[in-house]
Amino acid sequence: MTSEQCRSIIQQAAEAWITGDADTFASLFLPDGEFIVPNNRWVGVPKIRQVTADFAADYEVKIKIQRIIVEINQAVVEWHWSDIEKTTGKCNQAEDAIVVDFRAGKISRWREYIDATHWCQLKVKPLPRLKLKFKANSPSPLKWTEFFSHPFAPLRFLILNSEF
Repeated sequence: MTSEQCRSIIQQAAEAWITGDADTFASLFLPDGEFIVPNNRWVGVPKIRQVTADFAADYEVKIKIQRIIVEINQAVVEWHWSDIEKTTGKCNQAEDAIVVDFRAGKISRWREYIDATHWCQLKVKPLPRLKLKFKANSPSPLKWTEFFSHPFAPLRFLILNSEF
């Protein structure tokens, strides 16, 4: 495989995680391909597809690839991973190093090493939505000083007064 082909498969894998596309992620593997993360190992396209689909059902993922180093039929990827649990808003962030082996144009082995020392867990709470309408030359139900006293008030004001 060429260096460009290896990089392309890694880019496709990252995009599949971001979009929650388990079929695409699993299709990048050989039928007997291995997907390994700390304390877990899945072998075969159906199992890789299922674990990816299960994760995508519960989490939204963002990935920023830092670098990809390719040597013949293997690559090392360094990326920043973050995910948000859809039901709780809990955010996890980690630095990953991934060793990827290729054979016959597909992934034969994907082994992740997650930097647990930088693991960050945050809880993201949505801001309460204000149900206020301000009209010119009318008394306001809320003083402007109260409206802007919340730390995220400028952001809330921008969102409420923007057209999407």
